[in-house]
Amino acid sequence: MRSNLIAGLDIGTSKTCAVIGEIIGDPRRPGLTVLGVGQARTAGVRGDIVTNIEEITESVRSSLKEAELMAGVSVDRVYAGMGGDHVRATSSMGVVAISEDEVAMDDVERVHVVARAVALPPDREMLHAVPQEYRVDNQRGISDPIGMAGIRLEARFPTYADSTAGSTIPRRWRRFLSPNRSTSSPRSMRARVRREPSHRSHS
Repeated sequence: MRSNLIAGLDIGTSKTCAVIGEIIGDPRRPGLTVLGVGQARTAGVRGDIVTNIEEITESVRSSLKEAELMAGVSVDRVYAGMGGDHVRATSSMGVVAISEDEVAMDDVERVHVVARAVALPPDREMLHAVPQEYRVDNQRGISDPIGMAGIRLEARFPTYADSTAGSTIPRRWRRFLSPNRSTSSPRSMRARVRREPSHRSHS
C-alpha cells in the first residue's frame, strides 16, 4: 500500500461503506482525491452490537473489494469509525520546554508523546489521539507551531478510548480479513462520548 493512500470504513445499521483516497499537496495542509468507493448491505449487526462476526466480516470484505476495484489499488490499512456508549473521549494537554529559540519538529514530536501519555483504567484501551490545538507561551489557537519563537509549547489532544470488551471486535476481524489488511483507529470518530479532562506536563 502506497504511503499516500488512505482507506476509510463506516459500518452502519443498513449498509457498510468503504472509501479509498490519495493524499495530495502540502503535507501540512494536505488535500484528498477520492479514488474508489464501495458499499455492501450490513449484516450481523443490531444497533451498536455485533451479533454475527462472520456476516459483518463479509460486509466489510465486500465493500472494501468494490472500492479497491474502482481505485485500481489494494489497501492493507483501514481507518474504521467506531460509535457507541463504550467509546469515551478525554481531553489531554501536553507541555514541553522549547529546545532552541524557535519551535522545531523535535519539540512537536516530544509534546505529542507527552499529550498521548494518558493514564487509562485497566478496562480501557486507547483508540486514537490527534492534536487539536497548540499553544506557544501565551498564544492560543495555533494549528502549526513550527518556526514560532517561544519558551513553552503546549498541545491539546482529544483522545478516544474503548472498553476492552468492545475493542476485541477489531482484533477478531483481523482473523477473517486478508493477512495484510487490518483495522486501525479512526482519525475522526462519530460517537456518543463522555468527556473527562486530563492534564499532563513534562519539561
